[in-house]
Amino acid sequence: AEDLFVSMGEVRVRYRFHNRTAKDVTTLVAFKLPDITAPSDIDNFVIPDPKADANFLDFRTTVDGAPVTMQVEQRAFALGIDRTNMLKRLGLPIAPQNAAQGKLIGQLPDATQEKLREFGMIRYEEYSTGGTMRRVALPLWSAHTTFYWKQTFPAGRDVIIEHRYTPSVGGSVQT
Repeated sequence: AEDLFVSMGEVRVRYRFHNRTAKDVTTLVAFKLPDITAPSDIDNFVIPDPKADANFLDFRTTVDGAPVTMQVEQRAFALGIDRTNMLKRLGLPIAPQNAAQGKLIGQLPDATQEKLREFGMIRYEEYSTGGTMRRVALPLWSAHTTFYWKQTFPAGRDVIIEHRYTPSVGGSVQT
């Protein structure tokens, strides 16, 4: 069974799993968060914690009321290609919405920035700060984030798994 609550302040999902077999079942349970790109002038949305890397939505899980320690996998994709290892080698956060991202990219050598641009990972935006033109690099990759853990479902029993997180809300000028 599934109960879902959605508001602008919180998303809560409550699952009731019943193991109808005579044996305990242990398996991997995973929950994928929405893919995230960097906010832009086209996509106007709010990330609850723009400084966070993996847990930008404050995702939490309990099993039968007890908090679960989860693992997290986060991958970066640009133009459909996994570029996670490239970002790690450069010391850049995987989360494109990270508030420090533009500054960190701007500190890379010009040749490295050009390579990122050629791979469809960044674009530049220029703007004036009252006379002086500034150029800032904007990330174009998306972050795919999945939380997971190993769960045992005891024979003949219900297990209640609950997730809570802060939604990312917003809109677009086109809509």
